[in-house]
Amino acid sequence: MRTIVIMNETHKLMDEQHKLLEVFGEYDILSVPKAGWTIDDMNNLDIDIDDRIVFVSPVPYLLAKLSKRGYEVYLFHNDNRHKVELPDGKVIFRIPEKGWKLIKI
Repeated sequence: MRTIVIMNETHKLMDEQHKLLEVFGEYDILSVPKAGWTIDDMNNLDIDIDDRIVFVSPVPYLLAKLSKRGYEVYLFHNDNRHKVELPDGKVIFRIPEKGWKLIKI
């Protein structure tokens, strides 16, 4: 069974997190780009049903917990990103006001 750790490319695992992951042996990190993923990107991820997934975020836990309890759960999603260069040269991505979708899990 392959272990995949999903986290934003701007984040790094802390030493304690690395140690906790040792229980799985080897693992791959699947980096989420700064600009995020579109729905198509997420639908086309190379993840098998037999893979073990670890999210570096507390939000997926709450989504899974509420979904399993039978709650009707929805997410806001926007595939559009605006690339903005700050005065110091740093590039950030902003989500625009338009283009939102409400997606049922």
